[in-house]
Amino acid sequence: ILEYSVPTVDGMREREARIAASGDLVTAVVRDVTGAKRAEAERNLHVARVEMLDAISRAFAGATLDYAAALDLAVRRTSELIGDLCILAELAEEDRVLVPLAAYDRHAPVRERVARPLAVAPLPAHGTPLEVVLELGDTFLANDAADSEIEQLVEPAQRELLLSLGVHAALAVPMRVLGRITGTLLLFRHPTGRSYGEEDMVFAQALADRAPVAIYAARLYSENQRQAEALRAANRNLELRIAQRTAELA
Repeated sequence: ILEYSVPTVDGMREREARIAASGDLVTAVVRDVTGAKRAEAERNLHVARVEMLDAISRAFAGATLDYAAALDLAVRRTSELIGDLCILAELAEEDRVLVPLAAYDRHAPVRERVARPLAVAPLPAHGTPLEVVLELGDTFLANDAADSEIEQLVEPAQRELLLSLGVHAALAVPMRVLGRITGTLLLFRHPTGRSYGEEDMVFAQALADRAPVAIYAARLYSENQRQAEALRAANRNLELRIAQRTAELA
């Protein structure tokens, strides 16, 4: 069996040739296996993602005591498994904006040049395509580089930075805590990646459903630790004052 690729007007096609020889006669049966190969690749990708999702769930469980680690894990895994640029943002209802908590791009040069600046720049929450995510809990998807909605996902000051990547697709899914929408997991693809598909949407939502639980637990733990330390400091100060006063009265 011989497998090879053939360029066509529809792109590369996969061929499989079965060759048999009998005496001086050689016969070959050639068939197009492009669909079968793609289906196999999609099945393998699906299995890999399911396995990775299980691993991520366990990793999130282990990160619940470290707020920064939980945030980093969420954006890093999403960027690596779906691509390319991932921003995790929390809704600040009083300001009607999204506050980025973390950002990551699986490509190191982009991570330094774009992801880090976007990690500190507020995102518009209302009057933009993200309204369907934050108010209705729907998924936002744009796979057309000329779609003006992609530009509207960031503030004007950040648009040039974002578009300098040649972004051609965007995907946003809601994050929830205790049934309430608390933010979004926002993704952009630049020329190194393909368009987003149904599988990407489902997987992004699965990650977005898991990340907030770990982040919320880590934040709660950090706040409890801060309050406990403040209480210990107050107790130490009180004990010191009592000791000083006792010494004065002795």
